[in-house]
Amino acid sequence: MTEANQGNQPSAYTDTQYLLRRTIPPSLYYQLRNFSRQYPVLFLPFARWRWSRWRRKHNINEIGPEPAAPNPVTRSAEIVIEGFPRMGNTFAHIAFKMAQNRAIEIGHHTHAAAQVVAAVRMNIPTIVLIRQPESAITSYLIGDFDPSLSIEQSLSEYISFYKTVSPYRDQCVIAEFDEVTNHYDRIIEKVNQKYGTSFIPFEHTNENVQECFRWIEEGFQNTFGQLSEKVVCRPSESRESLKQDIKEQFYQPKYERLRSKANRLYEQLTHP
Repeated sequence: MTEANQGNQPSAYTDTQYLLRRTIPPSLYYQLRNFSRQYPVLFLPFARWRWSRWRRKHNINEIGPEPAAPNPVTRSAEIVIEGFPRMGNTFAHIAFKMAQNRAIEIGHHTHAAAQVVAAVRMNIPTIVLIRQPESAITSYLIGDFDPSLSIEQSLSEYISFYKTVSPYRDQCVIAEFDEVTNHYDRIIEKVNQKYGTSFIPFEHTNENVQECFRWIEEGFQNTFGQLSEKVVCRPSESRESLKQDIKEQFYQPKYERLRSKANRLYEQLTHP
């Protein structure tokens, strides 16, 4: 999303940008970000302060539609739903919220493994979202989230996230992208079985899915103004046409080692 299309509340988007992101070389910024996101003690204190402040400032609705903005976990959270970007994070979060039909505190959208580690340590039910690396990276890079992010760095971040999460695999519910987007009720039922909770499963009908997409769009529009098809977190035909070039780059020989490592992690977590 660019300055020109931030709509009626441009400060909401500007306020999401870290000062470091705007003032230091991108390669150094991403290295620091990747490192801090592995450790709750480094990541969570500042993230909690920053994003709770952002949510208050921009009047984020705890019950209805809201944008895909981070909500770092606290001890009062009832569940954490977390994954690398473009794992269905927004659908999983909003659909879960819709199904409960009440105010519920959900830790979500930090894209930090530290969030998962902290949730497990606090005995909070946790869903870890995962997607095959090629699809995840290509979908991530066509967006306007991090314009300077390279394939090498994004693969490194994918590996770091799931390598950090891997030791906690048995204490979470691992949710693959296709199951989240087609049978999310099954994921919520797994949560209830694992943790003894009584969350209401999302009824995965076409009507409910379309209503979830409406909530997603409304949340973006209310906070950021005009939608960017590259960024909004629901299916978009215009994004599909942009993926081929990134896929060709993704399979260049120089990324073979990182690709193999990412694929191994995906297989280990989804087929233990």
